[in-house]
Parts: sequence; structure tokens; C-alpha cells
Amino acid sequence: GDGWETRRARVDSLSSSLVGPVPTFNWTIVRLGSPGRIERFVLDTQHFKNNPPIAFAIEGTYASDRDLNEDNFCDAQAMAKYQWASIIKPTSLLPHREHEFEVPKSSPQRKQVFTHVLLKIFPCGGMARFRVFGHPTSNKYQSKI
Repeated sequence: GDGWETRRARVDSLSSSLVGPVPTFNWTIVRLGSPGRIERFVLDTQHFKNNPPIAFAIEGTYASDRDLNEDNFCDAQAMAKYQWASIIKPTSLLPHREHEFEVPKSSPQRKQVFTHVLLKIFPCGGMARFRVFGHPTSNKYQSKI
């Protein structure tokens, strides 16, 4: 079936305000089809009635051609060499529905060019779909935009 469900993480509590460090999270990185500017995201928790993530956050980075070896994004140490910009700060999710989030037009991240996005879910749960919408700035990966 569709989706991604993580192993349950046992945490004592998770702040309802989601301010400050979160005890644990699961993540995935998506390489965009082309470098581009992001306008909105759709996160779908359909069919995860009893195990949706409590919250999510999205970050983005730009990686040049020489950095695009997929192995560079397989562990936290390799990911740390990239400058990750927060696109959407930790935000609550509800079970069994499609959520749409727009990057505000006034946000500097709306004007920034990204090649990869990092989806974090707190602390665990199921995600049926994750979609990224925007406009490509080129039709191929280039070393600089």
C-alpha cells in the first residue's frame, strides 16, 4: 500500500507548543525533480487514524551536481555539512486527513532555490503521502543557480 509508517518511539512527553528541542523524530529526504522555489506542501495522514505523527517540520537545502551522490544524504553526519533552512517550523498534524501548508509569500524561503527537502515527523507515526509543489528554476541540476 501507499505510505510510510515508522516504528513507535516511546517518549515521556511532547510539548503541546512544540517549542525547543523535540526528544526524537523520524525523517526522510526528498530530492526535487529540478532545483526550484517551493510554494506549498501536502502532507496526507489518511488511513493513519491511530498512529499519525503528532507534528512535522520541513527544511530545505541546495546541493550542487558534485554533491548529489545519494549516499551523501544517508546519515546525520553527512547531512550536517549542508545548510538546511527551516521552511515550515514544527506544526501539529491531525489523523486521517490531507493537510496543505503554503510557504508564505513574504517568507525568504519562498524565494530561495532548493534541490532537497527534509521532512521530519515527531516523534513517529504514519504518512500516506508527502507532496512538494513549486516552480523549477532550471530543467536540470547545475552547479550554481
